[in-house]
Amino acid sequence: MTIWKSLAGDLWKRLLLTASILVMVIAFAAAIRPLADGQVGAIDALRYMGLAIIPMLQFALPFAAGFAATLTYHDFATDNEAMACSASGISYKSILGPAVLSGLALAVVIFALNTSIIPRFFERIEQLIARDIARLLTSSIERGESVTLRDLTIHADSIANLGPDPDGQATDRLALLGVVAVATDNDNNIKVDVTANRADVWLFPTENESQPETLIYMRLTDAHARQAGEGAVDLSQHQFGPWAMPSGVRDRIKTRTATELRQLRADPDRRPTINRHRRALAALLTARLLEAELAQAASRDQRLTMITPEGRVDLITAGLNRTDAGWSVIPQAAQEPIEIIWRSDTGEIRRQLAQDCKLEITVDPLNAQSLITLHMLQVRFADAEADAVRQSVTRTNLTPTFKTPTPFFEQPSAELLIAAANLHDSAPDDPAIKPITQQAKRLRKNIDLTLHEITGHIQESYALAVATLIMTVLGAVLAIKLKNSLPLTVYLWSFFPALLALITISSGSNAASDQVVVGVIVIWSGVGALALLTLREFTLLRRH
Repeated sequence: MTIWKSLAGDLWKRLLLTASILVMVIAFAAAIRPLADGQVGAIDALRYMGLAIIPMLQFALPFAAGFAATLTYHDFATDNEAMACSASGISYKSILGPAVLSGLALAVVIFALNTSIIPRFFERIEQLIARDIARLLTSSIERGESVTLRDLTIHADSIANLGPDPDGQATDRLALLGVVAVATDNDNNIKVDVTANRADVWLFPTENESQPETLIYMRLTDAHARQAGEGAVDLSQHQFGPWAMPSGVRDRIKTRTATELRQLRADPDRRPTINRHRRALAALLTARLLEAELAQAASRDQRLTMITPEGRVDLITAGLNRTDAGWSVIPQAAQEPIEIIWRSDTGEIRRQLAQDCKLEITVDPLNAQSLITLHMLQVRFADAEADAVRQSVTRTNLTPTFKTPTPFFEQPSAELLIAAANLHDSAPDDPAIKPITQQAKRLRKNIDLTLHEITGHIQESYALAVATLIMTVLGAVLAIKLKNSLPLTVYLWSFFPALLALITISSGSNAASDQVVVGVIVIWSGVGALALLTLREFTLLRRH
């Protein structure tokens, strides 16, 4: 017991010293990149280092344990204490007891860190270096500057951050007051200019193949809009977006604890990326349902009534016909124009005639609101001269008079995938089903990717814990066996196999996203090789 206390005491003293030095060096090295790239300032760099210390322990502790075990047992062997113990009948298994117990303790610590503590620190690190879209928008508006989102330039009198969406969809919600927005085309010509009392902005994190992004939706309330070439209209609501902007905040599996991973495995819709794809599929299925109801209403009533931001509109029609470009409005009489009657809230009535009309029907995945766009060709007012014809007129933000059912938005991904599959099986050659099928494939792919990432991360946590135990024991075994060599030389014999094991663990975890079986095999291959090396060296030590 005295020998055990002496070995354990020396081992842990050296372990703590070595781990402290390693973790500070690694944390400093990790902070250099964002500091050099200008992602963080000097103060934030120090904060970054402080946050990085805990996550870096998963890499520092295994090597520190192997190094401490090597030095401790090398001193023990060079002082001939190991030989004296062996001569007195104490087995090498007993001599290695402190190393084994220390390795087990460290394995438990690293597993606990990886599954409970480190995810929180990773999340805070990413938030620190993230390109925080909400913060950028808020700071720009507060400085009195305009903000440009793709083709839209926005100015507001004030802005307030309302925090995450209560339903868990948006990571941030912003409220802008006194808004002026100008949309331009590719030649910087003004298409639409809008003034509004209020604008609500939602930020959704997403991730494509190259980099993480934030999707931005904006809705204007009590707006006054003017489209190029047309008069001004009052709009109760007007929506822009979505826009995609690069972001540094990733919806990553490594930022989730073990409890959260179990919940995510049981319900993948908890992940914002998956839920966004789920709502996109729900929107397509809802639009399909709305299309059928509109076509039925048009055929039954010989007209189609829709609500506009300034009143309502009646399309006098014999029905709707599905085309590749959308739903074409069928005139009541062949070769005759289609009559469109606009009724404003003030009682004003305007009649227009169009040679062709098409309806584009969509459902906003953000709020499940049905939106209809009316495209009119060769349009003139009924009482206007024949030559007063506009080639093309488009009216947006139309909604049906009846309440559109939205059951799909309440359904989980599994039910939506079944509904999409049934729809495809019922009409496999229908081109209108293709967007639904493609979105269902994207949703299925993201679910599979998430489940694979969870498996890879859990296996990585187990493998790192086991590797730490093996590295500690291997350092002790080689130190006794190679007592006549320099301590650093002895440590190198265990360092490179250990480094290879950690590389395979990390590589396997990444590979598991695509091929989960291959990834798990790679994860444990390095650990297995390290274990076989340790067993071989211990066997040779016992024989000696």
